[in-house]
Amino acid sequence: MIKMEMHLEKSERFAAEKHRGQYRKHPRDEPYITHPGGVVKILRVIGINDDITLSAAWLHDVAEDCNVSL
Repeated sequence: MIKMEMHLEKSERFAAEKHRGQYRKHPRDEPYITHPGGVVKILRVIGINDDITLSAAWLHDVAEDCNVSL
């Protein structure tokens, strides 16, 4: 469990690093990382708490928006 929690934290940090300097169009001027963070919150609210799914939520736009291969 500890290893997967570390994986989740690494996913969040990696996404934040890759999205640094990016902003959402709506709401204007909000850092882009709030979008994947919002997806994680929604998943938790509906009872999805496994680290693999939550890591995917953090990373779901990195390859598309940050020119990074996963």
